[in-house]
Amino acid sequence: MKKAICTALAICAVLLVFVTQLSRSAGDDIQVRLNGEPVVLARCPERRGGEDDSGLYVPMLSFCEMMGAKTLKWDPDTGTALCVFRDFVIDAGADDCYLTANGRCLYTGGMHTALSDDLMVPADVLCRALDARCRYEEDTHTLFVTEGTGRIAPGSDMYPPDDLFWLASIIYAEAGAESMTGKIAVGNVVMNRVRCPGFPDTIYEVIFDRNGGVQFEPVLNGTVYNTPTPECYVAAKLAMEGTAPVGECLFFSSIWDCWAAETRTYYTTIGGHYFFL
Repeated sequence: MKKAICTALAICAVLLVFVTQLSRSAGDDIQVRLNGEPVVLARCPERRGGEDDSGLYVPMLSFCEMMGAKTLKWDPDTGTALCVFRDFVIDAGADDCYLTANGRCLYTGGMHTALSDDLMVPADVLCRALDARCRYEEDTHTLFVTEGTGRIAPGSDMYPPDDLFWLASIIYAEAGAESMTGKIAVGNVVMNRVRCPGFPDTIYEVIFDRNGGVQFEPVLNGTVYNTPTPECYVAAKLAMEGTAPVGECLFFSSIWDCWAAETRTYYTTIGGHYFFL
């Protein structure tokens, strides 16, 4: 009798867990509140990857409409979404690892998903583009969005033309044939040097630094003067925004048998380059 009761209790416990999971799944859709008020997007936000706000994806067109976009455009052939606000635009493509907003490039990580009529992108990056704040509350499955000024500062304020040109130029010369991540990584190293006390404090001076010898081979062979591609300009903007696929690395090389490999800490390899701290 005692054994039968224990078995029955165990079965009940399993059923309770199962029913709880079912009810939770049915009510697990992530809700959205804008300035405290509930709103409904065309598609529910989705959790992807991390546990913080950066892992929460929303339908871009629907989200921007909620935030005041006047014109929404979707190109099913290219998987591109375009949102037109009063005096600036936000756009992104399914194959991109970034979105553009007010003349700036903001890194999204490249996990965009093209729907039939929209594009899923990270909520925190969209909020940054709109100078808004977002916070995800796990207990209530709610994304809280708070409006700010309505738009991020323009690219003209963030990318001095000479800095952008020379950073795009060294990226093209060093990594023109690399992936976008490989291009950003080269820019990442240059920006790290700009911030490091042991190097010059401008992009131009870092690139043409001759302390201990020419630092970048394209300066020696002249390829740094070639015209950079639009993709290299994007990589330069992303690096200037702080995108850091190689963290705090200060050195890279296309060959392993180099000074950095013998004296610096190896970090990672991207494409045809080894990166060192």
